[in-house]
Amino acid sequence: MSTLQIGLLIIGAILVIAVYGYNVLQERRIRKRMDAAFKTTADPLLDPPARADTRAEPRERVEPSMQRGGHGDGARAAPVAVQEVEPPPVEEPVEPQPAEPDSPPLANEPVGGELPDPEIECIARLQAVDPIPGVVLMDAVEHRYAKPCRWVGRQVSGVWSPIRDSDSYTEVAACMVLADRSGPLQEQGYNQFRHVIEELGQALPAAFIIAERDDELKRAAALDAFCADVDVQIGLNLMRKDSGRWTGTRLRGVAEAAGFKLNGAGQLDYMSEDSGALLFRMHNREDQPLLAESMKLLSTGGVTLLLDVPRAADPIKAYDQMRALAKRLAVTLDAELVDDNARPLTDAGLGTIRSQLQGVQATMRAKGIEPGGTRALRLFC
Repeated sequence: MSTLQIGLLIIGAILVIAVYGYNVLQERRIRKRMDAAFKTTADPLLDPPARADTRAEPRERVEPSMQRGGHGDGARAAPVAVQEVEPPPVEEPVEPQPAEPDSPPLANEPVGGELPDPEIECIARLQAVDPIPGVVLMDAVEHRYAKPCRWVGRQVSGVWSPIRDSDSYTEVAACMVLADRSGPLQEQGYNQFRHVIEELGQALPAAFIIAERDDELKRAAALDAFCADVDVQIGLNLMRKDSGRWTGTRLRGVAEAAGFKLNGAGQLDYMSEDSGALLFRMHNREDQPLLAESMKLLSTGGVTLLLDVPRAADPIKAYDQMRALAKRLAVTLDAELVDDNARPLTDAGLGTIRSQLQGVQATMRAKGIEPGGTRALRLFC
């Protein structure tokens, strides 16, 4: 063997040792950073506050009506009556425990907005040695999950924002809501979510952390049970007197003069003048949708004004507006304000509904879920 060959072998051996040593060093650096970022005794993303009953079974979502024992005729989901009983017990909101100083300072930032929300979301966090380019995350961001899932990242500046392919992030959080109107997160949905996170962590590479399956499923069931108790929709029905009918043109003209606008999905929306947010909707009580192209041919004997309580900002104010507007429309359209069993609604009955609505609103707020707020819009969809 020549001197040149021996020299090349020595150089090759030195390179192999150097690469191995570099990899070991990088691995130690990642572990140290992850230990500092994630190993806390009270991380608000990993140890959410205990709930009142984590064993609660999920219940079917229903749409309560405004009168005892009544429900619709099939034009919308069958409601159950709002009972004249005490509202669900109000729970004191539990503040998340602050993280250790070396952890990402989520506990010191306001809940909601673009931040991960450990109260209502299953959160997976990823962190690499170097900033993660947003473009390599897009396949995971656009993946279809069992529940609505949003991806947010902490930019180098420390600001959290939705993942964009043009930015880079020092930390990434995938946030999948634990429950929505289709029910709580189930085992299959959790497993799919975790699989995507694990594959992404290996591909980047990046260290990741996610709460255990059983814990998240219990949280999901408890949250869904709470949401089912407050998932109230209040409908006020206007029926043409003497079994008469309105033409679509007449109904549209009166509704638009009162402030409603066709939404293109078969209903008319009544929006807040201040915020532009939806307050309540007008539905046809019969099969035909309320669409611009078919209003000239439409004929109906009744409509329903429907308030989706959890999604309405200030539902008491929205209900008062809906009730007053329903009374005005009843006069203009020669209609009668009735419950789902076609019984006339009195001022006393309307007042009872308002009192029950106050209890629902208070219960939601005590749980840290503001009606019409960010959390409510994520949970009640």
